[in-house]
Amino acid sequence: MRVTLVGPEFEENLSLRYLAAALQRAGHDASIARFDSKEYVEGVVQQVLRERPGIVGLSMVFQVRAREFFELARALRAAGYRGHITAGGHFATFACTDILNTVAEIDSIVRQEGEETLCELASTLEKEVIMPAWKSIPGVVARDQAANVLAAAPRVQVANLDSLPFPTRGELPERHLGVATAFLVGSRGCYADCEYCSIFAWHEAAVGKRYRLRSVGNIVEEMFELYTVKGVRFFVFHDDNFFLPSAQANRKRFTALRDGFHERGMKDIGLMLKLRPND
Repeated sequence: MRVTLVGPEFEENLSLRYLAAALQRAGHDASIARFDSKEYVEGVVQQVLRERPGIVGLSMVFQVRAREFFELARALRAAGYRGHITAGGHFATFACTDILNTVAEIDSIVRQEGEETLCELASTLEKEVIMPAWKSIPGVVARDQAANVLAAAPRVQVANLDSLPFPTRGELPERHLGVATAFLVGSRGCYADCEYCSIFAWHEAAVGKRYRLRSVGNIVEEMFELYTVKGVRFFVFHDDNFFLPSAQANRKRFTALRDGFHERGMKDIGLMLKLRPND
């Protein structure tokens, strides 16, 4: 099945690109439609009409852009798109009931991390004829025949991040100050419990381990591929928190990363990290 994933691309959107990679590995076709602002609505509509996907996936991370995504869903229906429209991301997960109660053009919500759920949704819709089996897929929220919003069982978060394929990339890397740049994550979640933080709320509400790390070897493998194939020299880590809560554990992990760079001959590289001030 063809799936068009819609979201902002001010820089490489790792959320969409991890989903695209998972879909491709599962045997589906996946493309990305850039939607940076409401001015992109017509362009996204035209791309969807050209590609004729079975699913359009809306990456609704931020509440501030919710109305723009609703407008896009309505524009797709008005233009004649009759496929399945689903939404995911932080805002869509937390506001799933309100969205489905008020936006008839959206068929479902994929809660929490979407790689496994979206692949299963695509596979089920591809072969489904009559019975709406897709509504019982773990992680999916949808309406029943009486238009009541019902949530299927939650999806357990991916425990082993190394099992995920590397995110898809554009043909040419972004360049910042002339330097080829790539964005990546070495973990998901955060060890802290900040009550004001949507990241904490997102992972706390999920089923499974809240804070997970990729192995050092897996991170170095992705970086080396970007280094050799794309010529990337600046790596921006979008981890919610790159540091661990232990100085000893940090030293061990960072030493292993450094050794991995040296073993692969990766020289003249720069890193940018996100971390908590106390770290």
